[in-house]
Amino acid sequence: MKSVSENSGLVRWGLWATALLLGVYLLAIIFGDHGLTGMKAMRKELKQIRQENARLEKENMDLYRTINRLKNDPAYIEQVAREELNMVRPDEIVFRFDDAAGKNQQKQNQ
Repeated sequence: MKSVSENSGLVRWGLWATALLLGVYLLAIIFGDHGLTGMKAMRKELKQIRQENARLEKENMDLYRTINRLKNDPAYIEQVAREELNMVRPDEIVFRFDDAAGKNQQKQNQ
């Protein structure tokens, strides 16, 4: 039979081993890949992805509206042709001004 002091030594050693094991598990829960810090990083990434999705949804809606206007709105087609393709009607007169000449004139006046 074991004496009381031997049993208390085993119990004390068992308690230390259990405490150490619980400490390791606690560290794994907090700092592990799937622990609290990992969950915090995943939440941050999820927030960023949701923001990007919202931005892309808005961009898609704007593009859909533009496509719809290009298909159905002659005035918008004319506006785009004038702005992006520098097109004019046959009866229009176009005046072009040289920006460099205007800047030189401003410098001389100062």
